[in-house]
Amino acid sequence: MTIRNFRLLLTASLVVGVLGGGVDFAFPSLVPEVFRHAQEANDAAMSTQKIFFLATSFVVLLAMLLPCLYGLYMLRPWAPRLALLVTLLTTFGVVASGTYAQSGLAIAASYLASYLWGAVLVLACGTPFSTRFQRNDG
Repeated sequence: MTIRNFRLLLTASLVVGVLGGGVDFAFPSLVPEVFRHAQEANDAAMSTQKIFFLATSFVVLLAMLLPCLYGLYMLRPWAPRLALLVTLLTTFGVVASGTYAQSGLAIAASYLASYLWGAVLVLACGTPFSTRFQRNDG
């Protein structure tokens, strides 16, 4: 794996994830009306404390994700550990957020983005590519 290919994989995971997250907002007709109404009812029933927790979690994770992506792209030695932490915290956040309605296209893009991110993590944390994240003081 070359550095260029690693960076391409990282960029692809980000782009596909953003597109997958936004496709249902851009094309709401992809989600059947019954599901949209159920999602709206679920959102309306959510407590203020849960909304505050999820919003705070989202802001914290976004604030952690930006330096994580930069660190991985620039092959900083701290980036793989931060990427693992962000992934773990995001997993807990997704579980805490509960159910939500998505179109098939959004789900497929989400899966693909997750697979690409998993490949980035495996490369960043596993040998031999992880040696490129070593501090180079010379």
